Amino acid sequence: MASDPMPTPAPYLDPQNIDLGEQEGALLNGKQLNDLTPAQARKLFDQLQGSSPPHPDVSISEHGITATRGKLPLVYHVHGGGWIFGDAFDYTAFVCDIVGRTGFSVVFPQYSLAPETRFPVQEEQCLEVLEHVLKHGAEFGVKGDKVVLSGDSAGGQLVTAVSVLSHQRELNLPIIHQVLWHPLIDSSSTGARFSEFLFQHGPLLTNPFIQEAITDYFGTDTKDRTSILASPILMTTQQAKEFMPSTTIITGQADWLRDQGQDFGQLLQMAGVPCAILQEVACLHICEVSKRSRTSPTVELVMIDVCGKIKEVMSFDHKVGSEHQVEHERAEYGKPAKRRKR
Repeated sequence: MASDPMPTPAPYLDPQNIDLGEQEGALLNGKQLNDLTPAQARKLFDQLQGSSPPHPDVSISEHGITATRGKLPLVYHVHGGGWIFGDAFDYTAFVCDIVGRTGFSVVFPQYSLAPETRFPVQEEQCLEVLEHVLKHGAEFGVKGDKVVLSGDSAGGQLVTAVSVLSHQRELNLPIIHQVLWHPLIDSSSTGARFSEFLFQHGPLLTNPFIQEAITDYFGTDTKDRTSILASPILMTTQQAKEFMPSTTIITGQADWLRDQGQDFGQLLQMAGVPCAILQEVACLHICEVSKRSRTSPTVELVMIDVCGKIKEVMSFDHKVGSEHQVEHERAEYGKPAKRRKR
């Protein structure tokens, strides 16, 4: 496991990721992420992202992203941001990139943020929005016969929770694959893995920020943090085999969360779940999302590979899930849903 690695020197960064790190440092102006209030952190993330022109094949509306061609299958992306920040504005360029490269719909649920709202509300919202889109696909302009889940950072926890809940509640949702970008999949401990030690002071993520984000999301009671919904890394191999679809995991070499993604990939592979792990050398956390680092040649190649994988798995004849097949050209952002009673 990555918790006991051979020591290696700190990796270098490519020019685009250096630019991202320097921009964050300039915006923080001597502070750390954990020094910011949630409102300040959300503003900083907006500034880091900036506005980007969409893909030429995609147009933007107030309620969604519209692709200009063809019949569109469904990708369901759940955003990160430590459960504290992130929204449609921040992820427009990233979502448009996936739409443009695949030609598929991307539904983007805007779940309620912590600390104003806490676990497990967010995963219930993400699940309910997905169920609604799959059931009422004609109204949302997507095919509902199968779906690829996608989640970055804290969204990786939410995506895996949706996959687990689909099995635990016997919902039989047609989830055929999941893509986890720099996932946060262990809320039960911080600082134990080598990457968490190596990058305890950043860049981008730090030990204090992760600890504060976990507390904002779960509260001070640590019991919930050890469930497999909160920390999917704690699944047994049998649970992983039963609950997880085939998976693609992307990690950044200079990312605090690098070894969490690697450890989760090892768990899935040992459980017999088809799982590929890609590491972006000289890259930071969620470098695919940030405007400054998205132009990195490494990020560009990863986007090509991952979107190609999404298209490949969608072409398979999967015998799972609903029989809904609808044809339209629009992909709507999801809306927050009410909490489901357990």
